[in-house]
Amino acid sequence: MKLIFIVTMNKVLLKYHFLFVFVFGISSLLMAQTGPAGVGSTGTNRYWYQAEELGATLVDGDPINNWLNNGGNGDAASQGSGGNQPNWRNSVAKRLNGLSVVEFDGVNDLLAIPDGELNLGAPQIQRSFFVVFRTGANVTNRQIIYEEGGGIRGINIYIFQGDVYVGVWNTNNDGQGAPWAFQEIHASVTANTAYVISLTKNGNITITGTVEAYLNGVALGTINNIGQLYAHSGDVGLGGNNGGTRLETGTNNSGGLNFGGDIAEFIHYNYALNDVERMVTENYLAAKYGVTLGDNDVYNEDNVGAGNYDYEVAGIGRVNATNLHDDAQGSGMVRILNPTGLGNDEFMIWGHDNGVAEATNIVDIPATVQGRFNRVWRVSEVNAAGNARNVGNVDVRWDLTGLGSVTASDLRLLVDTDNDGVFSDETPVAGAVDLGSDIYGFLGVSQLTNNRRFTLATINKLTSPLPIDLISFEANINDDKVDIKWVTASEINNDYFTIERSIDAKNWEEVLVVAGAGNSNQTITYFDSDYEPLTGISYYRLKQTDFNGEFTYSNIVPVKFIKDAVDGNINLFPSPVQVGETVNVMFENIFESELLVVLRDIQGKEYYSKIIVEVEDGKLIGIPIDMVIPPGIYLVTATSENLIYSQRLIVR
Repeated sequence: MKLIFIVTMNKVLLKYHFLFVFVFGISSLLMAQTGPAGVGSTGTNRYWYQAEELGATLVDGDPINNWLNNGGNGDAASQGSGGNQPNWRNSVAKRLNGLSVVEFDGVNDLLAIPDGELNLGAPQIQRSFFVVFRTGANVTNRQIIYEEGGGIRGINIYIFQGDVYVGVWNTNNDGQGAPWAFQEIHASVTANTAYVISLTKNGNITITGTVEAYLNGVALGTINNIGQLYAHSGDVGLGGNNGGTRLETGTNNSGGLNFGGDIAEFIHYNYALNDVERMVTENYLAAKYGVTLGDNDVYNEDNVGAGNYDYEVAGIGRVNATNLHDDAQGSGMVRILNPTGLGNDEFMIWGHDNGVAEATNIVDIPATVQGRFNRVWRVSEVNAAGNARNVGNVDVRWDLTGLGSVTASDLRLLVDTDNDGVFSDETPVAGAVDLGSDIYGFLGVSQLTNNRRFTLATINKLTSPLPIDLISFEANINDDKVDIKWVTASEINNDYFTIERSIDAKNWEEVLVVAGAGNSNQTITYFDSDYEPLTGISYYRLKQTDFNGEFTYSNIVPVKFIKDAVDGNINLFPSPVQVGETVNVMFENIFESELLVVLRDIQGKEYYSKIIVEVEDGKLIGIPIDMVIPPGIYLVTATSENLIYSQRLIVR
């Protein structure tokens, strides 16, 4: 029984990304665009650091020795144990659009980027990179976000006197061609604010090139007459100066100048992205981290009113005949390619709502369908000004790796053509083709146009169940015990489950053993409790063992148990509540400096979230139940750094 799953950590939904590199076409082997936002592949996307990936091994506040690289060369950004490691932060107050960050203290924190592909005496002709960062309280002191070059020639991004700068410099007579002086471009930034900065270096060996930079999609400007770039060993870093000296605003500075803020994601390519690739990547990052783009905001399904389709955003588009990008998959399972009518200044970008990618929805389906993915995608099909466009028919491919046996003729593509948020009144699209390697394609799809939702369904859950076996795994404090709940959508040869507990997330002990169902196509909910929890923070995980002895693990869920803690609660009224009304949330015996209040459906889709400060007994807030929230059963949670409070809500 292979576990591929969405895990709920104290009922706060986590996000996981799976990278698929090769997709087989009908007649030839094609390399899918599986880099960030569907731009590039492992051969060109060489560095890709995401703070959220650190959650598999770290808890909030842990120092970071190695930041794993999802890019093609696999080199981690690292720092030794000398006390200058940044920290991984996942507290409610520190998250960026619900995602964790890497926190730099502004004193001595630094992560060194392996620069084997940036030096070795070889000229760097072209490159592109992106950094998602959040400023700290101080934007006056000079502080480095990204630095390379080590006193020879290179690029750095730094904050000084309320501006963020992109600087390009060299030392005179460095022996690498005609010397060129320090140049920079800049724009103002605000304290405690998130930004996306992107940079592209053009040119070749014999012709000097340019450096173009953008802040939240708005051009900072162009630095001209830039030749070859060199980085010397050990001189590339995030969050500070990793060695050597740099020329900045005419002053030679050595050491220090460390960044005091947060970095969420860093992406590096070994070529110069075109305008379409840059814009698509900026939209992916803006949706993911809740940043507003000033220009070229061509993906609007990440807005609250559209339903927050923030996850695994990817896209295609065209500026002109020589500046286009017409094949993208990204880290998700959907690949769109071969547009028949992609014109100048036209883009198609899509993302999903992070619902469970399995056919558990058996209510909102057409009559001929037995189940559909609870995960829903939505597409923006617009020009740079945000006006609707039509890129023509497209091929839509689904990577169903890990979902077991699938018969292509069972698959149906569901498109919400009347844009009412309901699939049950739609005509399913048949004709899926098995392209090999668990890839299934719908060719020449015409139904995908601006703002429409789509998902995948099956007409036969026995032969094509589209399962992800484990739907959720939760561990929650309940008085003096820890309640543990997990839900499976299907089970194959499942012998038993083991609940394991750890004080350090490294050394585990067995707590409970629960018999499995063997083989099942039904959704099964399991519940048990640890009646002797450890005091303080501890960790739980689920181990599943097959009849043949093979086993797999869920991800880790932390809990904090405080003996004899004062009980607090949240009360909801009215409940049930009607669509169009407001449900009131009252905090009882809760005293927190900050709480994150979230409204989710039972599948984990988020409809409302807000940070509430200075919470005390009797405080009251209202959650509007607007028309985008369909009738059903929901969960309201209020989460602090250490505890979580929850109540069920019925919407009619």
